[in-house]
Amino acid sequence: MRRGTDKQGKSGGAGGTHFPLTRWMRRIALIALIGLGVGLGGWVGGASPLAQEAGAEKNGPAGLKSLKYRLVGPAWGGRVTRVTGVPNSPIFYTATASGGVWRSSDHGITWESIWDDQPIASIGSIAVAPSDPNVIYVGSGEANMRGNVAAGNGIYKSTDAGQTWQHVWKQKGQIGT
Repeated sequence: MRRGTDKQGKSGGAGGTHFPLTRWMRRIALIALIGLGVGLGGWVGGASPLAQEAGAEKNGPAGLKSLKYRLVGPAWGGRVTRVTGVPNSPIFYTATASGGVWRSSDHGITWESIWDDQPIASIGSIAVAPSDPNVIYVGSGEANMRGNVAAGNGIYKSTDAGQTWQHVWKQKGQIGT
């Protein structure tokens, strides 16, 4: 395939250069558009049409005035590599590049490490079993393409929502999704 073309050989636009958006770039763009369209509606000429229909004040519903912008997630866990949660529950888990696994039991307001006793800190993947919310699988070793990635040592499993862990598959490398 020629540089600057897609799989069908078509040019990508200005100067023939094609830069595909990665998954995370699309997610960031979507979050930004949602924020501009909904959250900042009151800053650009009044409340958004949706807010006007709901009878909201110019700067948003009164119930949201007490909310402040804040960091979401553990502040000292390193890069977040993956996030998962338990459906219909306030419980969320996050895997970090160099800080293990963290759990929130209050929709992400506070976080606690549930990984401190494990021999590896780099996590590339995490999943909650759909059949049992107490069963968590963790793949060690961040799989993002970076120059400072730590290798993992396999897969871990918890059957008690992260209180204890078993090393169920041993292999050096990165296990990520």
